[in-house]
Amino acid sequence: NVLVANPAVPAKTVQEFITLAKAKPGAYNFGSGGNATSSHLACELFRLLANINVIHVPYKGIPSALGDTIAGRVHFTVGSPVSTLPHVKEGRLRLLAVTTPKRSPALADVPTVAESGLPGYEFTGWMGWLAPMRVERAIIDKLHREVARIVQLPDVKQRFQIDAAEPVGSSPAQFVAHIKSEIERWSKVVAQAGI
Repeated sequence: NVLVANPAVPAKTVQEFITLAKAKPGAYNFGSGGNATSSHLACELFRLLANINVIHVPYKGIPSALGDTIAGRVHFTVGSPVSTLPHVKEGRLRLLAVTTPKRSPALADVPTVAESGLPGYEFTGWMGWLAPMRVERAIIDKLHREVARIVQLPDVKQRFQIDAAEPVGSSPAQFVAHIKSEIERWSKVVAQAGI
């Protein structure tokens, strides 16, 4: 995902934005796809780590939040590269940073939020396959093998790269561990932000 701002905000970097927000507490806001959505949590983590006073403006979906960021009714948001980059190219949004722990191969010249002065910041959107608890282990194993194989096919990898995404294909046990760690991590943000 990426951190984007309205171009009228006089900041071209994460640090410049933090400086602006600290100089005018409560003067800046961020849009999200709604309370407790991934975009809300990503922006709250940014707010907490930057120690800035910015106002949350929840929408009924990230497209509305992006639309109002473009229109200047909100100052920044976190969105997917697919939904934001066309607007960045048109000059309707300013790309401040990627939210992942390392630079995206598709956006190699764009710094991460962490390397832009907020160590420990990481927000990575992810997708995975889930099945009901009672599905036989043999079926789960077969699904895993096929999904892991498919996401590594050249044309599928190319499609992921177009969307600035990276295929993983982790094992079921690794995916369960990832889900548990995400619940633990984001539960702390929810508690600290009072969501």
